[in-house]
Amino acid sequence: MYLNKTVKNIIEKSLGKSICDLIQMDYDDEIKFLEENNGEKPSFSKEVDHRIFARGNHLIAQKRIMTMEEVDEEITRWKKDERKKTI
Repeated sequence: MYLNKTVKNIIEKSLGKSICDLIQMDYDDEIKFLEENNGEKPSFSKEVDHRIFARGNHLIAQKRIMTMEEVDEEITRWKKDERKKTI
């Protein structure tokens, strides 16, 4: 990471974990770390704020980021196509 020493110290002090440990975390470790610190599972707000403009990933500004649990729920709601396929 390209952070100067002051920024690294501030991040480590505020999170209580070293930068090296943060870099080595995988997705499950990150979620576990957030749950332990906040006491609840992280979530994404679905309320769109029209004052925010996308300057990167437009899904963030449109509040369309989905967790894997939400993706799984959406897939289970799909109806199976029962039409016969003819060749």
